[in-house]
Amino acid sequence: EGQSWEPIGNPTRPFIGNFDGSGYKITGLIINSESDYIGLFGQNNGLIKNLTLENVNVIGNSYVGALVGNNTGIVKNVNVISGTVEGKTERVGGLLGNSTGTIETCYATIPVIGEKYVGGLAGLASGTKNKIYATGNVKGTTAIGGLLGSSVYGLSNAYATGKVEGETNVGGLIGETTGDWQSITNSYAIGEVTGTTNVGGLVGTASRMGSSNSYFIPETTKQDTSSLGTVNTVQK
Repeated sequence: EGQSWEPIGNPTRPFIGNFDGSGYKITGLIINSESDYIGLFGQNNGLIKNLTLENVNVIGNSYVGALVGNNTGIVKNVNVISGTVEGKTERVGGLLGNSTGTIETCYATIPVIGEKYVGGLAGLASGTKNKIYATGNVKGTTAIGGLLGSSVYGLSNAYATGKVEGETNVGGLIGETTGDWQSITNSYAIGEVTGTTNVGGLVGTASRMGSSNSYFIPETTKQDTSSLGTVNTVQK
């Protein structure tokens, strides 16, 4: 009891198997580390599904998430329902620190603190993202989002409701989007958003972005109705 967990998998020896939680809960995960790739799994290249985490207390440096520090595989139907996640530097999220893989039907309801690329669900996500949400408060400095700190490629059927605090590139749903066209579909944000530069109710800053049936609420986000932060190209 109270012992710090050693993450399963790392970049040189990743988890490549199939972990099916079968709907069970893991309670009381504790990690207090100064290292990178921190979570129940440090590096996932396989499949993790059907699991709930509760009462987590996870602290690391970068690539920090309650479930996975860095995901290049598939995470499906996994939830984090209580606790906290904190990263000292970058790529910090309630569920995943960083993901280039698939995230589907997942949510996190816990507060998250970091510096750069910090999100309620994932710090930075560049793979498939569908049916995901986060409700915890998020705090950091750069690229801070209620759901995702930074996003590459599309996002669908998602929402965030927590308070988002940052300085640069701060959004109620996503702090920043990069790369080719970003399609945000059937998604919304309602939490209060505060920052100094490139701040938006839905997205803080976007290089190329299109949206469909997605919105934020000005009264709750405290952002102007036309505010999308800095947007170079918006596709209607």
